[in-house]
Amino acid sequence: MKKSAFKKHTELPYIITIALFLSLILNIFLFLKVFKTPDINILELYQLPISLINYRNPEFVDTSVPNRSPFGGEGYNYTRITANYLSMSYKSEFGQDHYGIDIVPTQDYYKNQPVFLSLGRALVYSTLNGEVEYLSDEFGANYLVITNPQKTIRAMYVHLEASYVNTGDIVRAGEIIGVMGSTGHAIGKHVHYAIQIKNQNGYWTYANPNNYIVTKQQTIPGF
Repeated sequence: MKKSAFKKHTELPYIITIALFLSLILNIFLFLKVFKTPDINILELYQLPISLINYRNPEFVDTSVPNRSPFGGEGYNYTRITANYLSMSYKSEFGQDHYGIDIVPTQDYYKNQPVFLSLGRALVYSTLNGEVEYLSDEFGANYLVITNPQKTIRAMYVHLEASYVNTGDIVRAGEIIGVMGSTGHAIGKHVHYAIQIKNQNGYWTYANPNNYIVTKQQTIPGF
């Protein structure tokens, strides 16, 4: 009896070690599953109808420099700004500079945009021709960055609920790229729209997106 008890006693640490090892493997698996680089196909909550798969908003033309709102339209007739570029009230409330504009669709968008009337969701268009990069920040905000072929300017679309494009895709201005959402640190559904230009030293710097939503009386600065 003493011998048997001794054997069981000596086997116990090995059993505990194996159990801890298996638990560690399981935790690593779960961590990688949850925190891996997001897969756009998983994030797509909605499928575009066949009629919209190759749809391109005719309001847009091929361009390497943005000149319309991500919601389309002329100037701001489909776009309402809820937090402006470098808004002082935003900085006062959140304690940081706001290097973009927060935008939502206007009532005219909901009444007149064919894609909304067809799908019932606030879809977002690419504002320039370029290559897509999908990203997700530490707060869970899903966003797309589209860089023009010359790699001199890029547009960012943040807080998307879903995306219809993936990293490496080449898109044209006016193509549907995503759905307005509230992922990450966001108060209500909107799109945080930002523009970056590459300066003479090769660094990306923020620019006021309002300068790249052109009305008939405006021209694009610096281009």
